[in-house]
Amino acid sequence: MEKFTLVLDEQAVNIILTALGELPAKISMNLITNIQKECQRQVQEESKKEDD
Repeated sequence: MEKFTLVLDEQAVNIILTALGELPAKISMNLITNIQKECQRQVQEESKKEDD
């Protein structure tokens, strides 16, 4: 499967997550979880860079 990299600000991510939350969980839950994990990973990476 092809992967894409998107650059979104926090507001855009929150809008997307809110919209996905309106869908049935069986359709959206995996995507919501993946987006949240990726955001957390990026925040942690950025935090590490600032600490160095």
